[in-house]
Amino acid sequence: AHGKTTNLMGRAFNKRQMVQDDGDFKDGLKHGHGLYTWRNGKQYDGLWEDGKQHGEGTFTTSAGELRKGLWVDGVRTKWIDKAYVISPMHSVKDEKKGIFG
Repeated sequence: AHGKTTNLMGRAFNKRQMVQDDGDFKDGLKHGHGLYTWRNGKQYDGLWEDGKQHGEGTFTTSAGELRKGLWVDGVRTKWIDKAYVISPMHSVKDEKKGIFG
């Protein structure tokens, strides 16, 4: 089965740490693009393969710092930029659209 889901219980990670899991899935696992949010406010927005972070993604700390990196089989292999913070008046989606020049 393929498609999109918003899953408040989670599948790929420990359910007690989970807040929200949005995105594409394949055979019941995150696959393609997705956003994962932990209870403490941390987020991963990026590519997934077979339920694991895999490819380029953006990690957001609970303090609001964003950083792009590369993941392989659920493990970050390197950061590809420096950390930055987006103003509370703007969203991550605005930043991705290039609104901030």
